[in-house]
Amino acid sequence: MMANLKYWLKGLAVAATSMIVYAVALGCYMALMLLVISMEEGGDNLSALSVPLTEAMVLLSQGSGFKDGAIVLTITPLLLTMSVIALVASLGRRFGTSLRGLTSGLLFWELMNAFFAHAVNVELVDSIGLLLAKTAVVFLIGYAIAAVPQSAFIRERRDWLAQHISMPVRKTLVIGTVLGLLLLTCYLVAGAAAVVYWIVDNQTAIVKLYALSGMQTGSRILTTISALAWLPNLVVWAVSWLFGAGFSIGDLASFSLWSGQGSSLPALPLFGMLPSAVETDWIRITLLCVPLAVSFIAGMVVMLFNKGFRFRFKGADDDRDAKRVALS
Repeated sequence: MMANLKYWLKGLAVAATSMIVYAVALGCYMALMLLVISMEEGGDNLSALSVPLTEAMVLLSQGSGFKDGAIVLTITPLLLTMSVIALVASLGRRFGTSLRGLTSGLLFWELMNAFFAHAVNVELVDSIGLLLAKTAVVFLIGYAIAAVPQSAFIRERRDWLAQHISMPVRKTLVIGTVLGLLLLTCYLVAGAAAVVYWIVDNQTAIVKLYALSGMQTGSRILTTISALAWLPNLVVWAVSWLFGAGFSIGDLASFSLWSGQGSSLPALPLFGMLPSAVETDWIRITLLCVPLAVSFIAGMVVMLFNKGFRFRFKGADDDRDAKRVALS
């Protein structure tokens, strides 16, 4: 009886500790930011709004947006989402995982999010059912990251694959997976570099928007730190922009290498960094060729290197190294 109860309590501990740590840390930052803004602007004390704002941000970081008057915010801050998932996964590994723990932890997680949904003083975009489904997915991903690698089922499947699939096939699958992750990493690095370029190129517009909003130094610093929660979103948008697809922000603005129209966006400093169109044709063509070039180079590296496929060209009379053939 006590052994079974222990597993249920471990799941509760994972969910409760994750939510408490995340919500308290986020709430403290919100209170600090609102306090600094109140002190610098000299208006009403905004710290009283820290609790409902924290509740709304907890839900937003799990994919559920909200409306407040004419303002509609549905862009999920992916950095906060990844932080929640990492926190659940870390505590899951620390406390241990089980099916009973998953059940109790998920139930507590949903109850907490349902409480936040009823406590916020803004209008939620999603219905309560959809909201609970989104928050459940976040918790399940974090719990799965902790549970799946350590599960007996995965160990059994790994042993079965080792016995029934030959080494060359396994090596090919591993190399293909690593190559895919390498390409994805290269694309994300390119996106991060593009975001840095946007910031440098549009710093005048960002400073102007800060000045128009009347923010002082402390408010500017804390607002900029808050904007980092959407940094992964910007990187993903930048990858899409670099490779020609572009991106849109609702019906208000769209950006691509050929056009950049954001005049309908709110006057927020974060939006001041979004790119304008690239006027030079050869730069656009070069950017569009980057995915093909990177994929070709990575593929050739995997084909030729000894730790890859060690592909070699075989001549009629002798075996020659692939590099010599390529240079001849």
